[in-house]
Amino acid sequence: MIVLHADSNNPLLIKKLQKVGYHNIEAYHVSKEEILANKNLYDGIIIRRRFKIEKPCIDEDYIVKFIARVRAGLESIDVE
Repeated sequence: MIVLHADSNNPLLIKKLQKVGYHNIEAYHVSKEEILANKNLYDGIIIRRRFKIEKPCIDEDYIVKFIARVRAGLESIDVE
């Protein structure tokens, strides 16, 4: 599985994901537009607070298996 990291976070997360077979792409400086334009390339996206993933983006053809937010809360993901 391919996981895109849109925000920097603890390097231990990437190490642990690699250990169980995930391929990690670090895109800390890639624009939100570019990330979302290529969303079909990823199985998952991990965000922190750099940008919000809005409902229209999720409703479209968002094929990722998961969206994770590092830290507490879901304010970066339009869960409604």
